[in-house]
Formats: sequence, structure tokens, C-alpha cells
Amino acid sequence: MTVPTGFQASSDFAHHLRTALPYLEGFRSSLVVVLMDSQLLGHPESRVLEDLALLSQSGLQMLIVLDSVPMVTQELARQGISCRIEEDRLLPEPELLPQLERICAHAQSRLMKRLATSGTQALPVTGPFVQAERLPSSSSGNETCNGKVREICAKRLSQILETGVPVLLSTLALGEKGRLWWLEAEEVALEAAVRMRAQKLILLQTTSLHWQGDVSIQETKAVTANEIRKGVAAHPEWPPAQQRRVLAMAQACERGVERAHWVDGIQDGSLLQELLTSEGAGWMVTDRDYSKRL
Repeated sequence: MTVPTGFQASSDFAHHLRTALPYLEGFRSSLVVVLMDSQLLGHPESRVLEDLALLSQSGLQMLIVLDSVPMVTQELARQGISCRIEEDRLLPEPELLPQLERICAHAQSRLMKRLATSGTQALPVTGPFVQAERLPSSSSGNETCNGKVREICAKRLSQILETGVPVLLSTLALGEKGRLWWLEAEEVALEAAVRMRAQKLILLQTTSLHWQGDVSIQETKAVTANEIRKGVAAHPEWPPAQQRRVLAMAQACERGVERAHWVDGIQDGSLLQELLTSEGAGWMVTDRDYSKRL
């Protein structure tokens, strides 16, 4: 007997909803840290911000770190301003800080506006929740404003997150004597996930992760931190930015985060499928039992 199309669609919807409910219940009041590629903000095919808004309204506490490097490099190039880049790392000199502040503020504003129009009941908040300190100068000897995370204001962040409001963490942070430092987005996300004891670290990227390894790993799309390190060591040809990000996933799990996920933010529904189904849609790093993806 042929099942009517409308009936099948209703049945599929009910099945997916029933499957997702236990995950949503398990995530209630849990904390996730999201590292998001800024290119997703303007991508015409990406609806991942709608999915983030849905998860936030479902009770998931959320810290968002926006990787603004693609937007920064594009805007600086448009203005004819050069900025040194080594191994996909931005090495801005102090005189570029005003431009970095302006570009990052614009990117954050776009993110907040998109979340607001995607149905988030409470606008995300941002502020000086990250404190920084200086990194040693680069090998060239030129002074840069690159820093590293010194402290995450965990107590203040917890108070805000308990109200159900998403929080946006900046990659520009103040250090001693009020000096501003440029931080790597993956480091901010990693340290926030570890120090805030997040359940998950989620990397929302513009590409899928193509892992070259054991066939069983290819089938499950789940790897351990040790397998990540072996994979990176075996493939030095991987882009430096990808190496840093997958290593950040491994470090997060080694330092207490339950699971880290790499998700293609362009593929429609991939974030929801990764978090709310047993099959998933991306890559997961965990040192715990991953027979269930919850």
C-alpha cells in the first residue's frame, strides 16, 4: 500500500521530534561553547544561526566565540592595509588595533542582529569577560599585539548564563595597564570551555572535516584525543588553522570537556542533527563512551 505523501511527512516529523526530545531534555541548563567562523554570517545558504537560537530557547546555555579573522583580512585588504600572517595566524601590529576593534565590533553586531531576528527572546550580551596577557614576540622580532588568555571571568559569566541569555566572548581582550591584546579564537573557545566546565565545545565551520584515518573511525565519525594527535602528526600538510582547531578539540577533551564537535555550518540542519540524533552529522572528539552521542 502506498503511504500518502502528507501522512509520511507527518510521520517523519513525529519520529524526528520524539528522537530529539531526550537530547533536548539532557541538554537543559547544560553549557556549550561555540566557535563560529565569521564567514557564516553572510553565507546565503547557512541557517545555523536559526538553529543556535532554537537551542538557546530550549534551555541550552551558550557561550559564542566569533572567529573574525576572515572578516578582518578581507576588510583590511579592501582598505589596502597590509597585515602580517604566519601559518594562518594574524600578527597585527599595535597601530592596527583601532581597525581591529571596529571590524570585530561590526562582526559582533551582525551576529547579535542575526540571532535576534532568528527568534532569540533575549539578545546576547558581551563584555570584558576575558582577560589577556602578552605573548612573546614573533621570530621576526617585530612587536605585535598578539596575546593569550590569562583569565575567564567564570563567576560573572555563570550568573548571566543562568538567566538564559547567550554570551558573546571577544577575541580582543584587555590586559595589565588597560592594554588591548588580539587573541586566537580557538584559544578563547578552548579556555572558556575548560574553565567554565562546558559539556561541549562546538566548532561551526564553513567546511566539513575530512579525516584521513582508520576505516572504523570514518564510519563512526568519532575519534579520541590521542587519535587526533596521531592524525595531525601523520598529516603535516593539513592547513595550520585546521591543525590548531582539531588540536583544540583534543585538548578540550583531555582537560575535562565531555565532547568536542566539528560541524559544517553551511549544511542545513547539520548542527541539530549532530546534537539531537544518534547518527550525528559532523565529527566528534571524546575520550568517553560514544556509543550514544548524547
